[in-house]
Amino acid sequence: MTYPPPPPAQRRPLPPGQHPPAEPSAFKIESQRVGGPPRYPEPQYPPPQFDPPSKNRQLWFVPFVGIAVILGGCVAFVGIVANAADEISEEITESAEKEAAENTQADATETIAADPDPAAAVAGDAAFGDGTFLVGDDIEPGVYRASGGASCYWERVAGLSGELDDILANGNTEFPIVEIRSDDLGFTSAECGGWRPVGETHPAAPATFFDEGMFVVGADIAPGTYRAESPGEFCYWERLNGFAGDLDNIKALKIAGEGAVLVEIEPDDVGFNSNGCGTWSQAG
Repeated sequence: MTYPPPPPAQRRPLPPGQHPPAEPSAFKIESQRVGGPPRYPEPQYPPPQFDPPSKNRQLWFVPFVGIAVILGGCVAFVGIVANAADEISEEITESAEKEAAENTQADATETIAADPDPAAAVAGDAAFGDGTFLVGDDIEPGVYRASGGASCYWERVAGLSGELDDILANGNTEFPIVEIRSDDLGFTSAECGGWRPVGETHPAAPATFFDEGMFVVGADIAPGTYRAESPGEFCYWERLNGFAGDLDNIKALKIAGEGAVLVEIEPDDVGFNSNGCGTWSQAG
């Protein structure tokens, strides 16, 4: 008995780039069953293959990761800069407050010789200068301050003969303050610069730190206990109840040597004068 040949096998379409396998020379009959048709083997085809994903598709997230890292670093950097700016701002504020406090303290303890400077305060708008003047005719009686230094010499006189008996009072001190009385005949001065009413030469507030010279208590300097830290070999001071230059105007005086010197300037003192004592500062 003759059997018809098997039908041609149906082939699946191959992916692009794939080639069909070589045709078998003949189909081998594996077995023969009695009373039935022969069994032919199934055609063998290679498994389907697919192109691997491209690198662009694999790494699409890399730029976003880089951007996230950069943004995170920027945020952290901005935070560090902000903290540093806050610290610098606090330091600047503290420094400014400290400087303002120091300036305030310096203003409160300014020396009279510096602010106002008698040489500048008096000489610029002086009522009169050196020479001899008749009281009531050339100059008015009153209390005056001179701009001259330690070489300043002045006299209140009852006559113009030049004799010693004509001298009512005299003085030789730095930046002197003198009361010229209405019954004085004349007044003379040498190397004192200009003279100006003392009320026009006071600072804005009484100082607690001052140099040598003559000062009005309560107007130029504040009352209190003062210390001369570095006096010279000859330190002389006097507390005054007036500026006429009379001996009766001296309430107390002292001559001290080297070493710290203390003095109590009382509220009812009219003036204070010192020479060779250096700078005075309020104690305590």
